[in-house]
Amino acid sequence: MSKTQTIPWTRISVEAAAIVASILLAFSIDAWWGSVQDRSEEREILGLLRAEFEANQKVLARTAGIHRLNLDAMREIISASEADISIHDESLDALFRQAAGTPHYNPATGALAATISSGRIDLVRNVELRNRLAGWNSVVSDLILDEQTRRDFVIHQVRPAFADFGIAGVYSATNGAEADFSEALRSRQILAHLRTEIANVAHLLTHFDNAEAAMQAMISDLAEELQTL
Repeated sequence: MSKTQTIPWTRISVEAAAIVASILLAFSIDAWWGSVQDRSEEREILGLLRAEFEANQKVLARTAGIHRLNLDAMREIISASEADISIHDESLDALFRQAAGTPHYNPATGALAATISSGRIDLVRNVELRNRLAGWNSVVSDLILDEQTRRDFVIHQVRPAFADFGIAGVYSATNGAEADFSEALRSRQILAHLRTEIANVAHLLTHFDNAEAAMQAMISDLAEELQTL
């Protein structure tokens, strides 16, 4: 004769609830730990990007400063060609050498490129900041393109014109090694090239000013975002 056993539903329910609770707790701990790791990685990313932008800002300012020196030299040469004053050849040589300079802005992009290519940029929770970082190259693209155009013009037009008069360290085979500054100052070709360059550099510097403002804003936003972590 079989005995009827009572099923301990209460105990089973308590045990089942405990199992479910432990599973949920484990998931919560995993999610929490994953979030902690993500925030730690985000902090590392933002710190690296901030350091890279700060370094690039210094390079940008230094390069813009050289362009401004080039511009000042060109303007002084134009003024010397228009004024009836005597300027020592050494001073003119320095001015022509400065005018023939071709500075090059070459920003470091390793941290930003690696962050984008690896997909780690998705760890940046600020969507607006993330989008600006992803599109940063477009901010300096016009600057780099205009600078390259200016460099090509100097190399292929300005320096050969200078060389015809033995100026700026490049000597013409037909004119010998003696620099003829007085004739250079009367050269329509040289003066026309310099006036073109003055316009080119003045326009280029507006790109530098815009890039510097955008870079400063990016550095400030990165610093502010780091403070929230």
